[in-house]
Parts: sequence; structure tokens; C-alpha cells
Amino acid sequence: MSLDYIDSSHSSRILSSLNQQRKTNELCDVVVNVGEQFFHVHQNVLLSISPKVRSLTSHCDIGASDELSINIDPNYMSASSVEELLNYFYTGKVSITMGNVEELLRGVKLFEIKQLKNYCGEYMQAFLNKTNCFRVLKMAESHDLQELAETAYKVTRDQFFSLAVRKDLLATPYNVFSRLIKDEKLHAQNEDHVFLTVLQWTKHMPNRVKHFEKLFSHLHLSNVSNHILLKLSKEEDLIKNNVACINKIMEVVGHKKTDGLRDINVSQRKETLIEVVLVLGGHKIDGHFSNKVYAYLIRDNRWVKVTDMPYNAAALGAVSLGKYLYVTGGTNKLNPSLKAAWRYDLDKNIWSKMPDLPVGLVFHTMVACRGSIFTVGGSIAAKKYISTIYKFDEEKDRWVTVGNMSVPLDCAEAIPKHNNIYIVTGRCMVNDKISRVGVVDCFDVTGGIVKKCLTFPIEFRHRPLVSIHDRDMIKLQSHKQSLDINMQKCKVVKCPNTIPLLPNNTKLEISNAVCQVGDNVFVCGGTIPVDEINNVFTINQSAFLFKQKSGEWDILAKPIESMDSSACCRAKLTWRIVQTHLKPKIKTSLIKVSDLQ
Repeated sequence: MSLDYIDSSHSSRILSSLNQQRKTNELCDVVVNVGEQFFHVHQNVLLSISPKVRSLTSHCDIGASDELSINIDPNYMSASSVEELLNYFYTGKVSITMGNVEELLRGVKLFEIKQLKNYCGEYMQAFLNKTNCFRVLKMAESHDLQELAETAYKVTRDQFFSLAVRKDLLATPYNVFSRLIKDEKLHAQNEDHVFLTVLQWTKHMPNRVKHFEKLFSHLHLSNVSNHILLKLSKEEDLIKNNVACINKIMEVVGHKKTDGLRDINVSQRKETLIEVVLVLGGHKIDGHFSNKVYAYLIRDNRWVKVTDMPYNAAALGAVSLGKYLYVTGGTNKLNPSLKAAWRYDLDKNIWSKMPDLPVGLVFHTMVACRGSIFTVGGSIAAKKYISTIYKFDEEKDRWVTVGNMSVPLDCAEAIPKHNNIYIVTGRCMVNDKISRVGVVDCFDVTGGIVKKCLTFPIEFRHRPLVSIHDRDMIKLQSHKQSLDINMQKCKVVKCPNTIPLLPNNTKLEISNAVCQVGDNVFVCGGTIPVDEINNVFTINQSAFLFKQKSGEWDILAKPIESMDSSACCRAKLTWRIVQTHLKPKIKTSLIKVSDLQ
């Protein structure tokens, strides 16, 4: 009769003993040289872990007393990384970081260590993001990590619109860059953006000129603006000196002129990001509350219905950040102040419920700053305003209070700038009356405090337009009075350039959906008087664009449906999503108000 015993720690004790011998150079018969530094190792350990070393030694006539020497170029792999690698050979443990993963992979290649290669791949897969996707893609392709390379490529492709300004893209090898430019799913701002990026990449190195004509052939020229096509054909040497490129551009420009009814969007890349203004919810003319989400396509002067919200509401808040639209609060027939919070995936067309707001909010302002979502002030009941600023904490998965305004307000204008949110004017109770007050708070989102506060008298009650023109210079414009506010000097100066009335001869009010579009301001919805004496109003059925440089209004394409007190925000939708909602195009054009007079 016999009993079998297994010492589970036997192998680890032997390796531990061998590792101790290595550190004291006992019975070692291999020297690994890295520049002026060297490490002693046991040949048996190397043979056990590295097929490469086993193959090399099997073809060499090495005697029992001979010492094997391995030389590693310090420019290929540093001494500290070699030491980490040897520690892994003897202990099976390794600490991988983005700082050492590339050199560890070089060690993997040198010694052919499959398991460590897998660990490096798993690590990079876990920490892959838009800040390191170029580097990860390069490493994955260099070290034959095919699954990781494909994932890193998709992240790069899907973030192209934001990554194109980085130097990493200029260092991208031709095979990767060419694949991106050919990809129908490239997330580009527009085809102008792609064209300019191709030129920038080509001119980064002289030897890339040979690739330009091939890259040029992958561009969707019919979706490049005529302005860019004509400008580059006259000014850009790569194009004006290439007859084939010039001929193609002239052909496309000519086709656009002669075929005006043709919708050039048919050749648009599916994942091109289309600039839109989203208009959400609102109060209908029949008294009901809406749950519709409409998009105004800025470039096309065209409207589409995008989706339905999970709830009906007016006076709600909305803001977009990345590929998500965030919607909170509002009022409807069932609840005067809603706590609801929802997130809409603009790419996948899916709504997901978020934790409720701490309190029901109406006429609050939503703003995105430093990658986070905030709500600013609002009403919790009739004539009851709050100064609270809430932030959605992704880690805690809840709304948290991060600070307070200097004055309880609703209908405040909020503009993000670096680490700050500038909160400009708003409504509050003054002498038992609802009044708009002149106040600017500079709220620091990192410190949770109002760094600066400035109060000043104003001569208007209606809604103003607010913009930041320099670091701390705020321009406040209304129909009656305009002000330049210097936050650094705490100085307010009156300006002559007031805003003309809307084309329907009404003033901007809180019931209008208002959104900044570059240097211009988009306005739609709201109410217009039918009989002011008897206080009879109807819904404004038009949409307008205020050109701040010229001080003129343009009349835009008529909205599909107009509401009172809708939410409004800028966003980017992929052409794939927009295309699913498009109906046959009716030709529309911008109309200047001056043309009607």
C-alpha cells in the first residue's frame, strides 16, 4: 500500500532558490549584456522559457564549462526592462504599464515568450482609449497582436474627427492611414476635414508625396465644399501641379453646378458626423406636451425627426457630450417639476434611464464642461428658484451637488470655458416680482466655487444672447441694451449694437429654443402675440439664424413641428442615423429678412 504526496509549493521554492542564485551569481552560465550593464542567468532557465534560445544553442557547439553571452542593444531595450523580463522568467510575475509595455513586447519578440505577449495584449486591450489608440495600434501591428490591432483601429477610426489635430496621426504609417481614408465608416467632421488631413499627412514627410494621388482617389470629392475645392486647386502645389487631380476637381465642381437637384449626400460616408441642432419636447399649440426630438441639419438647411423621448415635457434641460444626449427635468400635465434624467446614444439610437435628479427642475440650464454634465439653477415650483449646481458623477452613478450660484436663478445662460462655467443673467424674485437680473458668476468646476461674481443693472426683461470673445470678455446683447463685461477688470461697458427684433417682430423670450451655432445664433419655437390686449398667443412656426457679425436675421427652413419652451442643443449625428430619417428633399433656401423688406 502506498500514499502519493504532492508538494504544491515545490516548483515555486526551486524557482525562488534559482532566482536567489541569479542575484548572487551562483552557478550562472549565461551573461546578458545591455550596454555597460550585465545580468547573470542560468542557461537551463532560459532554455525552459525561450524557444529562441533553445534553437540558437542547439546549433552552437557550447561546452559544459563555456559561458553563453547575449548582447542586447540598449536602444532596443533598456537595462531596467531587461531586468523586469528576467524577473518574470524566474518568478512568473510582471507589472505592466503603458510606460514599459512596448519594451516588454520587444523582449517577447527577442525571446519568443508567448504567454507574456498575451499578457501585454490583454493589458493594452483593457486600457485602450482615444488618447493612446494610435500608439497601441502601432504596437499591435508590430508584434502581430491581430485582435488588439483591429480593436485599436476601430477606436482610431471612430475618433478620427477629434484625433486628426494630433501629431500622432501624422506619424501613422501609410498602410494604416490609407485604410482610414478608404473606410466608409470613418467618423469625420466632414469631407473637407478628410481632404485637409490627407494634405497635412502627405506634406509631413517628403517621401509621402508618392502616395498622394492614391489617397486623393479615395476622397469623396462630391462632398467637399466648392470653396475648399477651388481654393486648394489654386493654392496647393500638390494639387495645382497634378493634371489628374485638377481635372477631377473641375469635373466635380461642374457637376454640382449643372445638377443642382441632385442630393450629394448619397455619396456621403456613413459615419461622417453631421452638425445639427437638436430641439426636444415642448408645449404644443393644442395644449399637449411633446416627446419629439427633431434635428435641424445646419449645412443642408433641413429638418428631420430623430426619435421620441421616453417622456413628454416642456421647459426641460438638454446637452450633448460626445456620442450622448442628456435630457433632464421639465414639466408636464402630471408633474409640475420632473426629476427625470435620461441618456440617449446618438450613435446606436438607444435611450437609457439615469438616476433621477435630487429635485424636480424646470427652466434649468444644462452644460457640459471638462467631460462632465452639469445642471445650473432652475425652478422647483412656481416662483421658487434654486442656486444649486448639480453634476452627474459617473463613478458614483448619481447626481451630486458641486456648488451654488451667488443668486438663485432659472433661465440662466451658461457658457463653458476651460475649467469654468460662466453663468450670465437669469430670473429671480425681486420685490415679490419675477425679474431678470444682471449678474455674472464664474464657477470653477474643479474647485466647486464661484471665483468671481459681478452684478450690474440691466434695462431689459427679455432673453439676451451671450458669448465669450476673449479669455474673460463676455458680450451680452439684447433688443434694448448690449453690454461688454470684462471679468478680469470687473468692468461693464454699454455697447451700441443691440439685436433687431425677430423677423416676426417679436422679442427673444424664455419660450424660444436658442442655441449658439459658431458665430451665429439659432432660434425657433416660442410664442408670438395674436391679441396682446387680451393676452392671446400662438406658437411661432418659423426658425431663424442671427448673424452676429452682420447683425441680421436669416429665415431658415420651416420646422416639422413648432413648440413652446422646447430644449435646444448642438450635437453631431452620423450620416447613417440621419439618412434613416430623411424624406425626399424639398429644395429650400435661406432667406435674409432684408430681402423681404
